[in-house]
Amino acid sequence: GEHRNACVSAQLLPDDGSGRFVPGSIDAPFGPFSFSAVSRQGAANLGVALHFDLGGGDDQYRSLRRSQGFGNMGVGVLYDDGGDDTYTCEAGCQGSALFGIGIQIDAGQGADQWISWTYSQGFAYVRAYGLLADGGGDDTYTCVIGTGEDGDVMVYHTPQRPDIGNSSMCQGFGFGRRADSGDGLSLSGGLAILREAGGDD
Repeated sequence: GEHRNACVSAQLLPDDGSGRFVPGSIDAPFGPFSFSAVSRQGAANLGVALHFDLGGGDDQYRSLRRSQGFGNMGVGVLYDDGGDDTYTCEAGCQGSALFGIGIQIDAGQGADQWISWTYSQGFAYVRAYGLLADGGGDDTYTCVIGTGEDGDVMVYHTPQRPDIGNSSMCQGFGFGRRADSGDGLSLSGGLAILREAGGDD
């Protein structure tokens, strides 16, 4: 379909009491990333977590990190059966996994919005499977670029675009481990998928 430049609001979410990194507090090129370790909305750490929304309404899902269909040595699933939904999460979410399985499914054909900064929207680290699947409709997938303009915040440093870009690793991205100079241990990335069934996205 026709390309739409539809960068939705990329404001950082409120802190949940865990705090944020203070840019400039140490000699590191990072933005104000969240320290939150609280997983929500179908997120599994060493187990199984299933979140099913069968109401068909227009929902808003908001969490800071490791949420919305996230699996860390476990299986995490977020399933929503329809409506015009908005999913916002900063890192490791929306069908994301590390040594596990992370699945997010929106089965309806509503006008949905996904917003994240990194490791999201179908992301798989080593020995993992990450899936974000949508049933159709006119949807918007945003992985925040990090230009610093109009709330487009740089949070996760990337050496390719220092100070003006986030390290995205989103939207069907498998990522492995590159060997350190001393250990020689490289590990292949997992299987990552973003599947969109149709619509003007």
